[in-house]
Amino acid sequence: MSVTQVVDPCTGIEFISTVGNKIDIYPNPSDGQLILKLSQDAQAMIVDVFSKVVYDNFLNAGSVSLNMVGIENGVYFIKATMSGRAFVKKIVIRK
Repeated sequence: MSVTQVVDPCTGIEFISTVGNKIDIYPNPSDGQLILKLSQDAQAMIVDVFSKVVYDNFLNAGSVSLNMVGIENGVYFIKATMSGRAFVKKIVIRK
């Protein structure tokens, strides 16, 4: 008995360029004072682990200071949407 297996050639993986789209966040962990460095204007949203929105605003490119001192200690996610692409980073608030 013989078995023949036909395999289609791999068509490749699409490369999504992120050149020009960059977000840096520091310090992380933070005491609530965050600095965001954005390469482009972005819609920024910060949510907690339960998806509760704690911040939502449009930010201009460059260095932006966010005062998040009023939120509880914990893990949060910042979603920055630039040029139609969303970038998500984890931040930790520890006071």
